[in-house]
Amino acid sequence: MMKTLWKKTPAWLKAIILNLVILFPVVIAIQSLIGLNFQLHNEWPWSVPIAAILLYAFYKLNKKYAKFDLQKDVQISFRFNMKKSDNWLYLIAILLIVQSIGPLFSYVFNIDTTQQVAYIQSFKALNLFTAIPVLALLAFCAGLTEEIVYRGHIQNVLVRKYNKWLSFSLTGIIFAALHFLPLPLILPYIIISVIFSIVADRMKSTALVIWGHFLVDLTSFMLILFFPNFLHEPSGLNILITIGMLSIGIFFLFRQNYSSKKTSLAKAAN
Repeated sequence: MMKTLWKKTPAWLKAIILNLVILFPVVIAIQSLIGLNFQLHNEWPWSVPIAAILLYAFYKLNKKYAKFDLQKDVQISFRFNMKKSDNWLYLIAILLIVQSIGPLFSYVFNIDTTQQVAYIQSFKALNLFTAIPVLALLAFCAGLTEEIVYRGHIQNVLVRKYNKWLSFSLTGIIFAALHFLPLPLILPYIIISVIFSIVADRMKSTALVIWGHFLVDLTSFMLILFFPNFLHEPSGLNILITIGMLSIGIFFLFRQNYSSKKTSLAKAAN
């Protein structure tokens, strides 16, 4: 009966259910651990090894029981070939694009991010020996859990039902909506999710998006912690820097498409 009901459930609703059932319990557990670390024995990051065990179990269980084995499916993994230059270019593309989208939207729509900044700044109450590992844990938790759920589960469910770009967009809408963001941040988060979906689809793996997501969050956390005013004001220089970052990131992201078209045209000319 449950299998029949699941088959009849619309793909977009399956996606939301997967998010609620798989992602939220792990995230809540880890955030609770970090909260306790703040209150109890905050002189050392004891929450990090406990959370690492939870994340490892989360990864292994999802890898074992996620039944997405079609050729078009994104496979759950966090290992990638470090010898391939294209993989590093994708990571750089993710870092540059995602890090530039937030400030650009903030400049254009005057988005108030004081709440997010205040949360990261609150880690200054801890000593650096505790604050940095815990922030790294938060960044890795977001990268691993969200990309396994959104790209490894939700995107796969939607791509099997709808065309690719509609699936990427729906994944992005769910990604943004279930972050419970202020309304002006919804669109940039949808765009960010689509970027992750493009990379995951090209690689047919969650590996690069997990590490890309982690690096984006970790870089953001460290900048907010140590340089809270970096790219904060919409000055001419900051706008120029973010547009430059975005342009280079987009070039790296789509360079393979450009190279393939150039090769095809050269072959056709000959």
